[in-house]
Amino acid sequence: MKTHLTLLILLCGILYNASAQNSIPNASFENWNSTSYEVPSSFLITSNNRSFQDLGVFNIIKTADSYQGTSAVKLTTLSSENDTIGAYLANSSSDLGPDPSTWQGGIPYNQRPTGVKGYYKCNITYMDSALIGIVLKKSGSLLAFKMIALGGIKTDYTPFELDIPPLDQDPDTIIFVATSSNLMKFNGIPGSTITLDNISLLGVSSQPDLLNGDFEEWTAQQTPLMPTSWNSDKEGLSAVRAIDKYDGQYALELRTLKFKEGDGGYHISNGWAQIGTWNDATQSFINGFPCNKQNDILTFYYKYAPTVAGSKATANITLNKDGRQVGGMWMELEATDTYKYFEVPFSTMEIPDEASINFQSNNSETLSLNDVGSVLKVDKLAFKSELTNIPESKANNESVKLYPMPFKTSCTLEVNSTLDISGMQLNIYNSAGSLVRQDKITNYQTTINKGNLSSGTYLFKINKGKVTFFNEKIIIE
Repeated sequence: MKTHLTLLILLCGILYNASAQNSIPNASFENWNSTSYEVPSSFLITSNNRSFQDLGVFNIIKTADSYQGTSAVKLTTLSSENDTIGAYLANSSSDLGPDPSTWQGGIPYNQRPTGVKGYYKCNITYMDSALIGIVLKKSGSLLAFKMIALGGIKTDYTPFELDIPPLDQDPDTIIFVATSSNLMKFNGIPGSTITLDNISLLGVSSQPDLLNGDFEEWTAQQTPLMPTSWNSDKEGLSAVRAIDKYDGQYALELRTLKFKEGDGGYHISNGWAQIGTWNDATQSFINGFPCNKQNDILTFYYKYAPTVAGSKATANITLNKDGRQVGGMWMELEATDTYKYFEVPFSTMEIPDEASINFQSNNSETLSLNDVGSVLKVDKLAFKSELTNIPESKANNESVKLYPMPFKTSCTLEVNSTLDISGMQLNIYNSAGSLVRQDKITNYQTTINKGNLSSGTYLFKINKGKVTFFNEKIIIE
């Protein structure tokens, strides 16, 4: 009896783990989170949001290791697998671009300081430097800007002074800025850290009311609401919680936005959200969720309102094994003003160990200024194999047809005439996952001959750049 019970428990455990391995985290976007943190009062601009969303930790913190009083501020340059994030803070209202002299806002002040002084500790990595700077303006125009570099290792509080060029008129605003690395040149070197306290202006009769140079006053803030288990833009602006949902309480809403640059220009950014992170070295998604599915269909419901007729959103699933991509599918989503069921089929020759999922509010390869304002809403993700009530298929993968399947000597490939076939390519992989043939697609209907391929199972993938139009196992008899 004990043996049978033990086997039953083991079997249940195996079944549970198999199910858990293939569960899409927060698949219906019901769970959202926001984290509380503190910043020095009057310092509206900090790197904490970006640091937390990329790394899960804040790189500007309050420390009791002060020169005077009860607290000081500590800035640290941190790194992730794909990025380095230097810490910075400023009492400005914007941080557009690496040059603080172009930043907007500041705190009110109408005296003419001759310099800035304060105390610091630091452990700055070789070839890096922390920066301390001051900006003075009148009616938005720059009067003076000065920045100094601090470096080396200082285990005890050390004084510093920064001289300000003589002013020919009174300012009306002042910006103090500090960084843990030389962010005017690069992202910094991980591990560089500086602690600051008792910052004050020289040559004046009184200090600015809002300077908070002793870092005794701190203000509680919240990170933007983010879908649990998903990543999105650093500011939390283009991925938001929507109450216009298909099911449950919430859905994911992605917006294409225009962001200003420090030089007066701008850049266009997709609204995007993903499970996993993009790796520039491998040009693929990594760090996804556990998944061992070889052949299945990613299903979801979506609404899409593009600002340009014909523009499309995208959905992508990537499958990895031991850190390398072994399969996946990237498909485009057309406009629909009501929630529509959609399927993304995928097939791989190897059993994966993780999957990543990505949605974008516009196809990044065709993104333009006219796309700003496009909105994609997504809800109720699932793998079709795990659905108990399977919706009627809408035949999403009609952009490419390959028949007959299986085939003996040849098959016919048909591409929808609405697609641009320039740059489109057929890649054929054998059962070991090796690429055995590549054919350029130059006609909307093409005969694919067996040629020197032996009988067996192959993976046929039709790609154009990053977009995958077909990805299925094919048997050649």
